[in-house]
Amino acid sequence: MGGDPVRLADIQVPFLTVRANRDHIVPPDATSPLIDLVGSPDKHELCLDAGHMGLVVGRTAARTTVPTIIDFVRRRSDPLTPDAAQEA
Repeated sequence: MGGDPVRLADIQVPFLTVRANRDHIVPPDATSPLIDLVGSPDKHELCLDAGHMGLVVGRTAARTTVPTIIDFVRRRSDPLTPDAAQEA
């Protein structure tokens, strides 16, 4: 980034990768190694039987992709304090 090399092993924050088995734009062979390259101890992979667009639109997205992402973020987020909730 900005001319500096990026090492996926340096990623230490919670990490979720979402990939599709029938993705012809970003094929599974290109995405499957990612999870093993990230250094975070809190890393998860959601692999769905979908195509590229199926991950973000349609039934698969509504039933699985979006709820999984929301749950992942929610479990790793601090709860809102009453003061912060009023400001939001």
